[in-house]
Amino acid sequence: MDIKNDTTILDSGCGTGQTSAFLAQKYGCKITSIDNNELMIEKAKKRFEVLNLPVQVMVANTESLPFANQSFTIVLSESVIAFTDLAKTLREFKRVLKPSGSLIAVEMVLERPLVAEEIEKVKHFYQLSRILTIEEWLEEFKQAGFQHVTIEKDYPSSTIPSPENTPDFTLSDGIEEDVFMVMEYHKQMHLKFQSYLGYRIFRCS
Repeated sequence: MDIKNDTTILDSGCGTGQTSAFLAQKYGCKITSIDNNELMIEKAKKRFEVLNLPVQVMVANTESLPFANQSFTIVLSESVIAFTDLAKTLREFKRVLKPSGSLIAVEMVLERPLVAEEIEKVKHFYQLSRILTIEEWLEEFKQAGFQHVTIEKDYPSSTIPSPENTPDFTLSDGIEEDVFMVMEYHKQMHLKFQSYLGYRIFRCS
């Protein structure tokens, strides 16, 4: 990514703000972080306050973004689009991007066919309406108005966060036992379907 200090980035589905913090510290660029989960936004705010980072953060829905047209140079979306109404979210991303801007999306893909029963298990657990192949993702981007799409399977080494920025699993107080059961089931699902489900980095403009 060609990021400068005047680059404007929308981190959509920011979670606890880890990626936003990494980018703000590394590039000093202007970042707006959104998530539809209020708890995640509170955690992100605390992270930015502790690190003294001027990141704008708010609760927002990707299907109806509260920003003017052509507001951002880059829209970053990590494992978010597949859990939304794809067409609405992609149209909104396209709307808020500057004419020369890019969407960088990290999304789940169906690597090879699964029987219908297994697909339904995955869709039900992750609350997905569809599991898309690479070709289906490309068609969705095209329908949203993106004319150029490149695909990568691995993160470039220059963008991999350092050890202090590895995934954050700080747990909230009062977490129910059911949550840990869900996490364990997720692990089992991952092991079972890891040869069928992968991810890709889509760079769209």
